[in-house]
Amino acid sequence: MTLNEISSINKSNSLPKSGPKQIGRVKIPKDDINAPIFTDENSSIEDKQFEEQLKKLMVLQGKDNISQISIPAELIESAVNSQKEATDEEVRFAQNFFNRGASLERMAIKSHDFPKKPYPQIALLGRSNVGKSSLLNALLSQPLANTSKHPGCTKAVNFYQVWEKLFLIDLPGYGYARVSKERSSVWSQTISEYLLTSAQLVKVFLLIDSRVGVQKNDKEVMKLLDEHRVSFQIVLTKIDKTKPGILKKIYNTLKEEIADLVCCLPYIIQTSTLENKGIDELRTTILKITGFDKQTYIDRKASLPKEPIPENKKKLKREAKYNKDKKENNNQEQEDEEDEEEEEEEIKEEISLNK
Repeated sequence: MTLNEISSINKSNSLPKSGPKQIGRVKIPKDDINAPIFTDENSSIEDKQFEEQLKKLMVLQGKDNISQISIPAELIESAVNSQKEATDEEVRFAQNFFNRGASLERMAIKSHDFPKKPYPQIALLGRSNVGKSSLLNALLSQPLANTSKHPGCTKAVNFYQVWEKLFLIDLPGYGYARVSKERSSVWSQTISEYLLTSAQLVKVFLLIDSRVGVQKNDKEVMKLLDEHRVSFQIVLTKIDKTKPGILKKIYNTLKEEIADLVCCLPYIIQTSTLENKGIDELRTTILKITGFDKQTYIDRKASLPKEPIPENKKKLKREAKYNKDKKENNNQEQEDEEDEEEEEEEIKEEISLNK
């Protein structure tokens, strides 16, 4: 699959020109300053706050195009700092969440095959053989996705349902030449339609192989996602196979590549499925941006109105409490009687001994 094919599909009339991922440069409508730029109802609080700050900058600098504004380093740094290290409790919560059960819900070749369930969706995208399927298996702690040493193992948009709460999406890899032009074209169109039209897509995690670093087609994908206001974040894979010095250079190069990309969170997650590095961090990040993290779960549960207890249930509850108290009192009385009898026996025995 080539990026040129994706780009040509994007420019065609085959995709809708409106919706949550509208095609074209990001602009604020003149009649609605409150209109979303790259967020929707599924976006995280951090993304929405970041967007509001960008809007203010656009107004202050007199720009109507987000690519024209100058973004202060402090704003970038604040976005990075929002990615705070998870506590041990949050990590355990995330582990339990992803270990509760997952299943392959759908393998979609065409857009009409995409699931209709209104669950938030997280997509894994990257070059062929970058380790998407392995990373997904590590997240779910079970070998659901097929893995192979040969590129092009994933041939459809695979929707994995996690605990009936969210979808993890394993997308076909790009940059693999040994597929037919016909299949490559189908993959390109399916991926394009998914990324640019899915109303439930919260974020794309773009995987970069640390052994080879960012490639030309990776840069094209980053530019494509940024231009079409698709929120994404970089994940470095297979860091166990890269020497520390080389890894640092690749990391710094990536930081430079994404510095000017508005829709890319400037925080890179480094992972190794073999050594289980970065997996918990990625889990907690996913739960945070989809609203299933521990604190949000607690807050949501506390905000739910308590259902009134029906009168008959109240009566049964009172009777149950009365019977429980009565039983406890009877048991106590019986114990007291037994204690008195024992005490009397002891007194009698003592008197007999004294005689």
